[in-house]
Amino acid sequence: MALLPLSLPVPDNTPASPKLHYRSQYVYLGYQDLLEDTSLWAILSPFDLALRLIDFSSLEGVLAHKVYSAPKGHPAKGHVPFHPVSMFLLYSWRLHNKWNRVESLRKLANPANADYRQRFGFSEGIYPTEGGLRYFETQLGCESGNDLIVQTVRLAQAAHCISKEATLHGIFTVDGMIHDAASRLNCKSVGEACYQPAPRPCRAKEEKGRRGCDCDEIACAAVCKHATPRDPEARFIVYQGHNQTDSPNSPHPSQSSSEKAKSSSGKPRYGYRSVCGRLLDPVFRTSWVLADELLSATAPEDQTAATLMKSVVSDCGWVNWQFAVADAGEGREPFLSTAYKLGLRRVVGLRATEGDRKREVQEVRGYDDKGIPLCQHGYRLHPNGWDSKRRRHKWCCRRTCEAETERLAPDCPFRRSKNKHGLARTIGLAFRDKSTRLVRDVPYGSPLWKRLYGRGRNAAEERNSQFEALGLKRMPVYGWQRVRATVTVVDVWVNLTTIMRLIREAVMAAGGPSPPQEDILPG
Repeated sequence: MALLPLSLPVPDNTPASPKLHYRSQYVYLGYQDLLEDTSLWAILSPFDLALRLIDFSSLEGVLAHKVYSAPKGHPAKGHVPFHPVSMFLLYSWRLHNKWNRVESLRKLANPANADYRQRFGFSEGIYPTEGGLRYFETQLGCESGNDLIVQTVRLAQAAHCISKEATLHGIFTVDGMIHDAASRLNCKSVGEACYQPAPRPCRAKEEKGRRGCDCDEIACAAVCKHATPRDPEARFIVYQGHNQTDSPNSPHPSQSSSEKAKSSSGKPRYGYRSVCGRLLDPVFRTSWVLADELLSATAPEDQTAATLMKSVVSDCGWVNWQFAVADAGEGREPFLSTAYKLGLRRVVGLRATEGDRKREVQEVRGYDDKGIPLCQHGYRLHPNGWDSKRRRHKWCCRRTCEAETERLAPDCPFRRSKNKHGLARTIGLAFRDKSTRLVRDVPYGSPLWKRLYGRGRNAAEERNSQFEALGLKRMPVYGWQRVRATVTVVDVWVNLTTIMRLIREAVMAAGGPSPPQEDILPG
């Protein structure tokens, strides 16, 4: 217990709070009840454990700067606000219990929740208003919250909750998740132009051939009446979960648009897309959120994923990064070349295009639909190891043609070569045709590829399930800033929950909260 209480590390350049006084005051109250009643370790939720084991005081400067800083050139004067940590914990409490703002304030005032009120730092009878909570959410989402996420990762390091294996053989994984907007969809073709003053072009008319809206009514003067002004960045997308155009179940090019829509298995979604970068930890069978970003649902996530990857690799120099794991959504430029230039081996799902499975196309370009190089006679080459210094994968034929029974072996000089490997080739950033789409630094379908890719997909599904468990597949708030704040705070608590789970498991395995330090915290 020597490391308790845990404290979120503060960046050196964190400015002081612009406010000198608050209407509430967060004070860390300790974990004495956990020592007096050891049965609480098994029954308290991760959120309740965090309130006892973590001193959140260090978040004051970071949160106050985000929420209470005055615009540049203006003094930070005005009403006396509530302590930013008090508001952050109240906001987190609301998300964990799936309450709206009014219900969370009602629960806060309930005498049965006096212990929560004390740990948050609120005085009895002095609570924020619903508008005050909304203002806090809006201001918190006005800028990236990745600095808060970084603090939780540093806390995990300090608590020895990240294994040495995870840092010595770093596996970066990234994936996107669709979040439905709180606003109800009125028009599938809504776009940026719909929020410009009239007259305005109508995508439904000009691009989709539908009736659309003339926007000649008073209701359409400022914003098209079919748009969603409380979620102007939300967009409509048909999410199919794959891009395998050569699938026998995919629509035929000759089909009409209505027939394609009927045969498509995609799900219509209207809202946002969050992209999250994580560090995989195979020893503790978990993963750590390192950074996230929010986009419109139609925005390409591979560009944002490449930017996140560059930022994470640069900021997390304590990890020896070796692999980049992602699904086919990132299987194109600039993600593939960015991963290679950063020194990460690409373990990315294959992004298919029409013609990939045609034999004549494969023989001309020199590789098949799985990214396996072919010899000049159309036989697959075999992987022969990764050259870490030159950053390229070696392939050889091993005279596969001689074992072929369906056709005669060709007259090839490599059959008579003294080299036991026969034909040898190396593949680095791209194939000879300059294409990177199917180049993989770990052979597709190999045991290593399956192990790494499976771990990456598990991490993505873990985050998806955590959002779904909180009822956040559909956002409960309106507007870009509040959605962004919600995603950030949930990702912060994804890391904190993992820390609490590991500590709880270690304490329970040790039989109580008072063993030597090395037995309490893993690593």
